[in-house]
Amino acid sequence: MSDPQPTWQEWLNSLDVPRKAAAEWLGAQFSALGVTDPVDMIKSEVLEDLPQLARFVLLRSLWRGAIDGWSDPGSLDQLPAAQRLLAAGSDRQDLVRLVRAVAYEAVSATLDELDAGGDVNASGVDVG
Repeated sequence: MSDPQPTWQEWLNSLDVPRKAAAEWLGAQFSALGVTDPVDMIKSEVLEDLPQLARFVLLRSLWRGAIDGWSDPGSLDQLPAAQRLLAAGSDRQDLVRLVRAVAYEAVSATLDELDAGGDVNASGVDVG
């Protein structure tokens, strides 16, 4: 039988003062953003130095704007190709699904590149 995981409070109390303050601050930030269970993200940011709060905020912003923005009324009308497809009888909802899927793939590829920290095709270059 494995040892039980420490509670949030036990884990928090096990930290040194600067890390505990950082964890509490992160908890308040995630709570203000409506995240109901940020424990793993807080632990990752405090212990692994991974920018989980920044990732969350960036991803949420990209999801709302670059992906879900295509669901807004009139969003397709700004694209001449979409106008032509609609005039030819294409289904508006199918086109919305298509552009949202393309936007999702573009966002995902961009985030993957950011996580890689450099160009995987260029040896000896590390941008951090």
